[in-house]
Amino acid sequence: MDLYQLRSKPACHQPVMLIALESFVDAGNVRASVAETLREQLDFQIVADFDMDLLIDHRSHRPILTINDGVMTNFEWPSIQLLHAIDQLGNHVLLLDGPEPDLAWHQFINQVMALATKFAARSIIGIGSFPGPVPHTRATEVATTTTDSSLARPVAYLPDELEVPSSIHAAIEWSAQDYGIPALGLWAPVPQYAGVQPYPSAAAALLRRISELTDITVDLSELDEAGERAVRRIDAAVAANPQHKQIVDALEKHIESMEASRAHDLPSGDDLAAELQRFLDDQE
Repeated sequence: MDLYQLRSKPACHQPVMLIALESFVDAGNVRASVAETLREQLDFQIVADFDMDLLIDHRSHRPILTINDGVMTNFEWPSIQLLHAIDQLGNHVLLLDGPEPDLAWHQFINQVMALATKFAARSIIGIGSFPGPVPHTRATEVATTTTDSSLARPVAYLPDELEVPSSIHAAIEWSAQDYGIPALGLWAPVPQYAGVQPYPSAAAALLRRISELTDITVDLSELDEAGERAVRRIDAAVAANPQHKQIVDALEKHIESMEASRAHDLPSGDDLAAELQRFLDDQE
C-alpha cells in the first residue's frame, strides 16, 4: 500500500533530494528557516502528498486553527510533501518537507527511496541542527555525517564515536546506500545559549554548504542580515551579564584549543607531496 498520492510527474534531470523533515531537535529553528527560504525563492510544484493519517499521531502534530474575533477562519492539517523546482541555473531540486512521521518508518523510508529512484536523484542531503558548545562569535562550521568516508570532508565531521538518538533523516541516508545513491547529513551547531531563538546564521551556513556541494543557488542576503541582527542582540545580552561573558570566553578558548590540536594533526605540505609521489610510483 502506498503512503503517498502522486500529484505530478515532473521531467527531473538528476535532481538533488533535500530532506527537511521536522525532527525532534531543530536548534535555532534552522531546518524551518532553510525550508522556508527554499520555498520562498524557488517555484516548487507538488510531486507527492503523503497520507498523514497513516504516518503521524495528530495529538503530537495537531492541526493549526486560526480564530479571528471568535470566528474560525482557517484550519490547517499537517502535511508531508515532496516538491520539485528548478533554480535559476537549471539545477533540479526535490524537497521533502513536513513533520517527521511518528509511525511506519520502515515503509515511509522505502517509499521515499522509491521516489528518489523514480526521479533519478543524484544525491540525498538531510539538513538539521543541534545545540552545541560553540560561541556565537564564530562562524557556523557545518558538520557532515555519511555512510561513505569519501564524502566526509576533512575537519567537517562529528569527531570520535557517538551514539545519539537518530532522526528519520539519518535513517533515510543509511538506506540510500542500498540504492546506490550518495547521501549525507549536514548539521549546523547552534550555541546552546541561543538555541531557543531563531539563529539565521546557521541556516545561511547550511544553504551555503548545500550550494557548494550541489550548485543549487539561493539568495542569502536576508538570512545574513537577520543573522547579524541576532548576533548583535546576543552581544548585548552577554555584555550585560558577566557570567554569560565568562561562558562565551570559555567557549572561545575551547574552540581555539580544538583548532590548534587539529592543525597539529594535519600533515605538512611536504608529507602530502611525499604521499602523492608514493601513490604515483605505485601506479607506475
